[in-house]
Amino acid sequence: MPLSPRSWPRRLAGFLAEVFAAFSRNRGLLLAGGVAYNTLLSMVPLIAIALVGLSAFFPREQLLSTIRAELGLLVPGHVDAVVDTVTGLLDSRDVLSVVLVAVLLFLSSLAFRMVEDAFAVIFSVAEGSDTRPFWLRALVPYAFVLVLTIGLFALTAATSVLEALVVRATSILEIGMDAGSGAAWLLRASGLLGSGLLFSALYSVLPQRPIGAHRALSAGFGAALLWEPVRGVVVWYLGNVSLVGAVYGSLATVVIVLLTLEVAAVILLLGAQAVAVLEARADRRARGEMT
Repeated sequence: MPLSPRSWPRRLAGFLAEVFAAFSRNRGLLLAGGVAYNTLLSMVPLIAIALVGLSAFFPREQLLSTIRAELGLLVPGHVDAVVDTVTGLLDSRDVLSVVLVAVLLFLSSLAFRMVEDAFAVIFSVAEGSDTRPFWLRALVPYAFVLVLTIGLFALTAATSVLEALVVRATSILEIGMDAGSGAAWLLRASGLLGSGLLFSALYSVLPQRPIGAHRALSAGFGAALLWEPVRGVVVWYLGNVSLVGAVYGSLATVVIVLLTLEVAAVILLLGAQAVAVLEARADRRARGEMT
């Protein structure tokens, strides 16, 4: 039965109220803190692993340029601190051993493991009820690490092609075109697209129950689009109002990055909670408990 123009705002408000109530009941802010902390632990190892794997295909500076643009969407204003840490690690050639690479690979998967545990709470999955084989559960976080590395490869290649095309068009048509601005536009658009696809993949794969593709995609791109204005507000607040720098001094960068990641984690988990509420409603409707 189609919704009347007068009824959909009331139903939307009821749906949002149910989402926030379930999010609060599931201790969503506590889960978001865990996701943010593990993402902070995973960020440098993940970037290092990607650089080690892709340095055979692209120059390091080209990869770092792409990473800077993508990190700017996640931790705006503090990209240099993260990139400098990664480059410092990679410049220490004497510690780049097989053991260290294995440790970096393990650390890079921590964020996805924590997201999986948070989704288990949000989707009310009882401990021990996961019927997936152990080896599959163990490999899922590393699969996401591989997907992100492949995405970085594709993005770097696309940026290189775009810059070459712009330079060629400039020389042929003798017009003033900036290859950097075209590449920056591509990186920004691809960053939003990549975030939406990554969120959608998380919503589709990590829950221990089948999730429809349309529902996962809607929630994924909704969360990615919501992050854009929220990110601007967070950057403005931390730069103009917050006293984090005065209170924490030299630790301010870590604290600000952690706070930014926690806000992003809240949006990610709210999207998962919305999917869980829709799934629960569908289950009740199938049992005839809703009209």
